[in-house]
Amino acid sequence: MSPIPSERETPYDESKVTQRLDTVISDLGRNGLANTTNNPFMDMMIALHQTRRFYERPEAAVKNPPERPTGVVSQPLERPKPDFHEQVAYLGDQPELLRRLGLVVDLRVDDLARLSVAKELHAELDLQGFQSLSDPIRTPVARDGSNLLTIPATDDWQGGGLTLGDAQRFGVLILDADGSALKLDRFLWTLPRLLAVEFNGDPIHAAPPAVRVGGLTVVQNGNLAGIRDQLDRVSDHLSSRG
Repeated sequence: MSPIPSERETPYDESKVTQRLDTVISDLGRNGLANTTNNPFMDMMIALHQTRRFYERPEAAVKNPPERPTGVVSQPLERPKPDFHEQVAYLGDQPELLRRLGLVVDLRVDDLARLSVAKELHAELDLQGFQSLSDPIRTPVARDGSNLLTIPATDDWQGGGLTLGDAQRFGVLILDADGSALKLDRFLWTLPRLLAVEFNGDPIHAAPPAVRVGGLTVVQNGNLAGIRDQLDRVSDHLSSRG
C-alpha cells in the first residue's frame, strides 16, 4: 500500500494509513527486526509515526463513555493533600531554609588524612533522645587532587561530567526533536490532500514546516536499560532495609 494516492486510487483515508503504519511497526517488532523497510520514505514515515504514537494513545481513550444524566450538578474536585516530597522540592534553591528545617546537615571533618584515603562513605546519625539512624547504602568515592568525588555506577560520568564525546551513548541536539518531528509528521499527512487538489487542476501552495529550536538538548541512547538497573538497585536497597 502506497501512503501517497494516485489519480486512479480511492479518496485518501487517514485512518487506513494509520492502521497500516501500526501494522508495519508491529510486524517489524514481532520479527525482531530494526524499524527499517529499506524504503527511505517509508522508514521516515515509520519514525515520525512512532513519535506521534508516543503522545497519541487511542487505546487509552474511554470507549462509549456513559451518558451524563440530565439535571446532575458536577461536584467540585477535592483538593489533593500536599505531598511531603513535593513541598520539599519547592525549597531546592533555598539552602538556608533547608538547614533550618534540618533537611540539609553541614558536616565538619576532624580527620582530613583519613578522609583523603577513604574508599567509600556512609551516614550514621546519633541524635540525642533518638535511636541511632544508619543508612546501609555505601557510596564509593575517590580522591582527585583536593576534591573527593563519588564514583559513578556507570561509565556515563567521568570527572563529574557526562561523556558527551561518546556518540554511541549521547547526542547533543540544537532542535526540539519531538516538536519538529510532530510538525513534519503533520506536514507529510497533508501531502495526499495537496496532491488531490493538484490532480483536480487547482493551484496549490505549500512549504515544509519550520523546525523548532529550544536550546541545547542532551539525549541518551539505551536509557531504558539504565532505568531498569536503577530500579533494581532501589529494590535491593529496600529489601535490605526490610
